[in-house]
Amino acid sequence: MPTEKDEVEVVKLDEIFKDNLALIRPHVCSIKSIKDANLCRLWLERLNACSAEEKVMRNVYVSELRCQVEAGILNPPFNYPPSDGTLAPFIPAVYNEFDDTPYQEDDSSQSDVSVTTLCQLYHDTEEESKLSAEASLTDVSEMQTEHGEWLQLQQQYEERIAADQAVINRYKQALTFFLTSQTPNEEGMNKIMQLENMYEKKISVLKLRIKELKNQNTNLQKNLENLQRSREQEKCDNCDWNSLFEEISNLKTKLADVQSSKDTLEENHREVLFHYQREMANALCHLCQRLNEAKLRNRNVEMKLQVALDQLENLFVQPSKEKLAHTTEDCECTENKNQVHDVNSKLMSLKSLIALKNEEVKHLEAVLKTHCFKMQEEVNFIKDDLKVVSEKKDKKFKAKVTELQKVVDKHCRMKAKLLKNYNNKLCYMQKERHLEVKGLELQLHTQRAEIVASLSRDKQKELEVMVENLEERYKEMLLETEKKFMRRQEEDQKRISQLEAELSDHLPKKHMSESQ
Repeated sequence: MPTEKDEVEVVKLDEIFKDNLALIRPHVCSIKSIKDANLCRLWLERLNACSAEEKVMRNVYVSELRCQVEAGILNPPFNYPPSDGTLAPFIPAVYNEFDDTPYQEDDSSQSDVSVTTLCQLYHDTEEESKLSAEASLTDVSEMQTEHGEWLQLQQQYEERIAADQAVINRYKQALTFFLTSQTPNEEGMNKIMQLENMYEKKISVLKLRIKELKNQNTNLQKNLENLQRSREQEKCDNCDWNSLFEEISNLKTKLADVQSSKDTLEENHREVLFHYQREMANALCHLCQRLNEAKLRNRNVEMKLQVALDQLENLFVQPSKEKLAHTTEDCECTENKNQVHDVNSKLMSLKSLIALKNEEVKHLEAVLKTHCFKMQEEVNFIKDDLKVVSEKKDKKFKAKVTELQKVVDKHCRMKAKLLKNYNNKLCYMQKERHLEVKGLELQLHTQRAEIVASLSRDKQKELEVMVENLEERYKEMLLETEKKFMRRQEEDQKRISQLEAELSDHLPKKHMSESQ
């Protein structure tokens, strides 16, 4: 069962394959012969039908095929149809120092390529490149539709550098694969050493080419500096705008936070006041209850004292008077005197108790009054503090709001100024772009005039002959189409007449059947 890691690797290999196909697609039109185009199609179908085990080698084949398609010429192993079996280990074509034309070593022949043959190949390919360049110069009209092609030159050179680096990596991969796949014998080691030397030479040549391309890239970058500066200025303006909007949003969020904190503080103060008032009201109610209870107790004590005094009068005063009236001797007795003295002492103690109770009641009333006065003073003090705090906070909030309003007005003014500057810069850039486009159009016209002047008379004659042949061919095709049209029209007329005759025959029969 394939693991998740294997599936991820397969997906990565498929993505690399798709990227190579996307790079091959625009260069297919540069293939010159129909045979090479058919071979390219067969190889792509074969590589697309590879199994999961062959995908690594498939990507190596596709990358090499991409390089050869970009060159416009197919070299081994792509100049022969692909085999039906599994993909063989790929050893990339070896490039010499003089030319980019690849060649592969054949094990059967094992013959070295001489310098004269290499020079001959170099001159042949140079002539072919000149012919292809002359043929491509005839398509100047296509260049006029792409006035921004000079911006893409840098990308093309960078892609070329990346392709050269990929070739170097492929050489290294092929070497490692060749070292790991074959048995170490003397002949194989000699071949490996030869391949390593040739690859090192090719790498040095590629490095020189990369340096040349970098120099060309620097020249192109000088042409792009003005556009990059303008873009950087636009980015700076955008950054200023973004910073201003961020500051405004931050100030708005701070204002909302301050407003929410103000609301929470007011709610907390209200809750504290409410709780304090409720506690003071509960304390007042409790003290009032205690006062009422003390008053009730005093009344009960007074009632009891009055009843006791009445009872004492009934018990002791009236009998004593009667006894004094009947017998004066009994009144002088010590026992009655002692009893009267005791009653008087009890009455004095009761009066003292009543006085103490009255003093306690007065003291409690005074304490209640002082507590109420203190509570009222504290409530008034808290109200004054809250008013002062709320006024201070309102002043602070109003000051902050005014400051924020000033900042917003300042940002609006800066925004208007920046908009004016930005519009002026845009107008200036549009004028510069317009002048650049006009300059490029003039360059294209001059190049076209030079190209037309450099074309030879023979090619002009060939073009005229080709145009005449095409005109004759189109005239013949027009005559044939007119003849076909006339024949078709005659056939249609015949068919219409036949249908009319059939209708004329069918209608009387139908009328006859209906009348019957």
